[in-house]
Amino acid sequence: MMMKRQFFLLLFALMSVVPFMASDVVRLQFNRTGTEAKDVVVTVADGEGNAISGATASFAASHALKGTAGAINAGIICPNVNGNTSPNIELTFTIEGLPQAFAFNQVGLNIHALNGVSNYQEPGDGITRQWNVTATADGKALGALNDIDIAAGVGSAGAVHKVWDITSQEAVVAGGTLVLKLIVTKGTANSGCFFGLSEVTLSTAETVTPEPEPEPEPGVTPEPDDSDATVYYITWKSTGGNYITEGSDHHLTVGGKNAGKAQFWKLIPTGKDNCYYIKNVVTGRYIGSCNMTPAAASRVTTSEEPVEYYVGPTSATSGEIVGCHYFSSTDCAGYSDENAGPRALNKDGASSYVITWQAGTSRTGSYWKLVATTDEYEPPQHTSVAKAAGIYFNPCGTAGNNYLTSAKVHGEGALDHIVYEASAKPASWHVPYPHDYGQVVRGATFDLTIALNATPGADLKANAYFDWDADGVFEATAPIALNGKAGTATVAVPETASENPMRMRIRINSNGLDLAEDDVEGFVYDLHLAVVEPQEGRTVKLSTNDADRGKATLSQEATSYAYGTMLTATATPKGGATFICWREEGVVVSTDAVYTFTVDRNVKLKAYFTARSMAETCVDTPVAGAPDEVTVAIEDGYIVARANEPVSSITLYTPDAVQVAQCSGNAMPTTGLKQGTYIVQATIARGSKNVKLYLNK
Repeated sequence: MMMKRQFFLLLFALMSVVPFMASDVVRLQFNRTGTEAKDVVVTVADGEGNAISGATASFAASHALKGTAGAINAGIICPNVNGNTSPNIELTFTIEGLPQAFAFNQVGLNIHALNGVSNYQEPGDGITRQWNVTATADGKALGALNDIDIAAGVGSAGAVHKVWDITSQEAVVAGGTLVLKLIVTKGTANSGCFFGLSEVTLSTAETVTPEPEPEPEPGVTPEPDDSDATVYYITWKSTGGNYITEGSDHHLTVGGKNAGKAQFWKLIPTGKDNCYYIKNVVTGRYIGSCNMTPAAASRVTTSEEPVEYYVGPTSATSGEIVGCHYFSSTDCAGYSDENAGPRALNKDGASSYVITWQAGTSRTGSYWKLVATTDEYEPPQHTSVAKAAGIYFNPCGTAGNNYLTSAKVHGEGALDHIVYEASAKPASWHVPYPHDYGQVVRGATFDLTIALNATPGADLKANAYFDWDADGVFEATAPIALNGKAGTATVAVPETASENPMRMRIRINSNGLDLAEDDVEGFVYDLHLAVVEPQEGRTVKLSTNDADRGKATLSQEATSYAYGTMLTATATPKGGATFICWREEGVVVSTDAVYTFTVDRNVKLKAYFTARSMAETCVDTPVAGAPDEVTVAIEDGYIVARANEPVSSITLYTPDAVQVAQCSGNAMPTTGLKQGTYIVQATIARGSKNVKLYLNK
């Protein structure tokens, strides 16, 4: 793939708190931990980048933000809306603690042009990406930028973004508080672009341009700026596994993924095409030269001094190195010509060492895959604690279009099923589901079935991952075969699986990365499993939410049942109570008082009844012959019930039998109702019918 420069050369001074002077520049800098405005911390700094004592700022935005991935780091706020959709973006900064004497007539905006996968746009592709930016202070217009092509004029020598200045009449802070608002809209021509912002500067025109950085002393090599460098895993070929790791003796080896080892690397651009310093995040050292005679003895080590590497994409269009790169230090002859067979990093065929060998599409051992990640390094002493506590590392990600509407762990090898259901797109790409714990049988197999909200594209892949030894690392993968919106997998439980609680992870992903902790474009679901010993038969336990409201009986009473037995559970209300639903592990499985099911797991079934009422005229209990034709839907802000005869009233309950609302007729407004699952009880002349409904607001 074509590497895109993802870094900018902005050097921060050491942060210190200094008194504020009226003539100082004010700089707003950002650090965020999520995708909402509330997740953004704004630092108010002076012209040198030092925090200003007593000055604070808050941030509000009209849109959610793109997550940290690719070129987007925690210092960039990027509204998650593409310019080609003609958005109206509002970014509001409320600054407090400024002296009333502070005045400015120029607003500097450090703007980034970003694409849908969170990387920088190509400035030379001939595509126009124009935006308009209007600035106001305390509601008064300051000025505007019109039809600025934010991707033009950047991209050379590591400059991947640009400061745009808005010059205005002098604005004076009143009362120590300033509300600065930026309104960002699509320009005349914008073929697709995301608007990123990493700094706002308030100043007088003559102080906007910073003083040039002093030249380094002769003979001193400056430390490469890695402040915005993306962190990568470097894995051997596209087969997965074999992560380049710096050992305690500084030799490079390959091994399994391990957050307790030095496996995290930053690629720092040197200013030449495809050329980088490759720095280990953990040790701070750089991959040393590979300009050695190709041999098993030419083991590559790290170096304290930066060594420039050419990271070249392969021309191969098939096989296990497609999408990979070769790494050749620029002191090697022909380093930029793959066909010349330059010396490059290679995995030794007889050991785990990284050695020098020639590159070239026929020498597949010299090719590596770059996998963008975050710095998840945990010292070994902490990793053991984290594993013992069941702490798992979560990838970065962005939400996709396809999500799970259901997931189920079942089959003869599952004593206790997991049932996950959703009727709406999750609010976050990471979905922890702690509400249901499954039990699977040691040495047996079980089925995993999923359903998606829509038929996926060809690039979407689904996989399940398992941590059978409960050490906090997913070591087993089960591909989920997709057929339209449905997916299935058969999973074998190892005989050696731990008895401690563990996680199963399901990834619905479109970016081509397929490891459990890789960045995701889609959704990650974390569910909980326990491995248990084989059991003869299955058990069924019935209960009610209140014994005074009703009772639950079973068609056949026994201490255990053969796998596949059919049983019928009957819920009978008492007094003025009304049956609402059957729930299993928190999931509504039926709204019929008589419920027939298959005993293919250990069943824990609970009947829910409403509170008893002394006013019999207010109670609508089911009667024989109650209609099966009742349907319920959301239409124009109303819950609407329909049947083959008039609906006289509808009553709304939560799944745990708490009445929420009641009205005459067949339509109830959704105003004031929260998003979630409800039971709608529709009443007609012959009786009533309960229908499960998910309200998505």
